[in-house]
Amino acid sequence: MAYRVAREHRVYSFSRRHQPVLTVEPGSEVVLETNDCFDGQMPHEADPAALEHIQPGRGNPATGLVAVEGAEPGMTLVAEILDIACAERGIVYATDRRTNVLEVRIPAISGDAVTFADGLTFSLDPVIGVIGVAPSYGEVPNSTPGRHGGNLDCCDVKRGAKVYLPVGVPGALFGCGDVHALQADGEVCGMGVEVAGEVTVRLSLLPEVYCPWPVVETTSHVAVLTAAHTLDEAAHQAVDAARTLLVERGGHSDADALILQSLLCDLRINQIVDPLVGARACLPRTVLPALV
Repeated sequence: MAYRVAREHRVYSFSRRHQPVLTVEPGSEVVLETNDCFDGQMPHEADPAALEHIQPGRGNPATGLVAVEGAEPGMTLVAEILDIACAERGIVYATDRRTNVLEVRIPAISGDAVTFADGLTFSLDPVIGVIGVAPSYGEVPNSTPGRHGGNLDCCDVKRGAKVYLPVGVPGALFGCGDVHALQADGEVCGMGVEVAGEVTVRLSLLPEVYCPWPVVETTSHVAVLTAAHTLDEAAHQAVDAARTLLVERGGHSDADALILQSLLCDLRINQIVDPLVGARACLPRTVLPALV
């Protein structure tokens, strides 16, 4: 049986001050109904005036938060993404740099396709933008990525992936939202195809901290996700954390770990538009086997 959390239960920051709306045992499946990044405030109209409906402080809501029994600081929460369902319409907008006119697009989502009004069609490939746990320190707005997760906006966070998050507070306090029906690395206009949806996850625990940064495991690679004020800083953080993983989890020497990174590890950009920009170091499964 899967638990369900309605979209009415949502927060706009990750913090230990939030009370959990649900407590589950490790290994439980949870369905979280999610609002889009505008918190459902913006009508699905190709009219820039619709942006006037948006109230400050309600961006990137995360549904939850969900406590996991037995989760304690020094452990890792594993969120296995079993499914992501999208609503029938999304929103994306950008300013034309030649005319300075804000243009809004309302793509339709049906089956496995995302279709724009001009007939341009792309394959549906949903991504979770915001996913995380409460940090051990203070309060982090959902707009910001960090060691706790948050607004990762990473294309690897999709159906079939496992997200590893270092537990910062008892119960972990997990939440997610901000689904994108389609998004590329960089998220250069500041958004993907923003859409409401439902996310199904299986939540489990590891008895130790696997990595001090979020880690995403896919069928092809393991990615360490970092965030900083500059891409240079984020990239160096990702490389350093991935090197440590290769030594501590892959059994490689420190020198071999650095060599393997230069030969096989891809550095990729998550996003360049959030308060902290994000990078990831992607290690092939050939040098770092399955984590659990």
